[in-house]
Amino acid sequence: THPGAHISLPPLGIPDEEFELLDGRTRMITKAPIRLLTLSTLELNRRVSFWDVGFCTGSVSIEAKLQFPHLHVTSFEIRPEGQRLMEVNSRRFGTPGITILIGDFLEADLDTISRPDAVFIGGHGGHLKEMIARISHYLLPGGCIVFNSVSEESKSLFIEGIREAGLRLLSGTRIAVNEYNPIEILKAEQQ
Repeated sequence: THPGAHISLPPLGIPDEEFELLDGRTRMITKAPIRLLTLSTLELNRRVSFWDVGFCTGSVSIEAKLQFPHLHVTSFEIRPEGQRLMEVNSRRFGTPGITILIGDFLEADLDTISRPDAVFIGGHGGHLKEMIARISHYLLPGGCIVFNSVSEESKSLFIEGIREAGLRLLSGTRIAVNEYNPIEILKAEQQ
């Protein structure tokens, strides 16, 4: 065996089917290849506080916490059933310590939690620009927002929201997995 072979590291990319899903809907999870690319784009290895907005199954939060145990993860979900999903999944993968906030993100009390230097918008319920405006108010200097756009419309809204919030748009990566629609991973940074 080579040196370091005895060190047990977490798997890179939890298989989608291992997550408890919202009503068993496979379309409601960020697919593993996209999840890993999203986490890479967030550069979580050099971040301290990560917000996952619209976590649904919790796959992004859990993968982030698994790979980067130092990270303070705060996860937001409007659907009450998200609480159980996150609890079941984080227990399953051994990632305690994720702060779960259930309710409308636009009405959440954000002054009592640590400000983020990385944010992933996983769900926006038609309020993408309002979310970006709110996030930009709390985002630390040099912090980033990553959004996976599934349509030209959501891409345009993200770009408009970023511009209005005074953030800088960075690279976009387009990816297609199997029969799913292509996704564009967009990133913006606080100046």
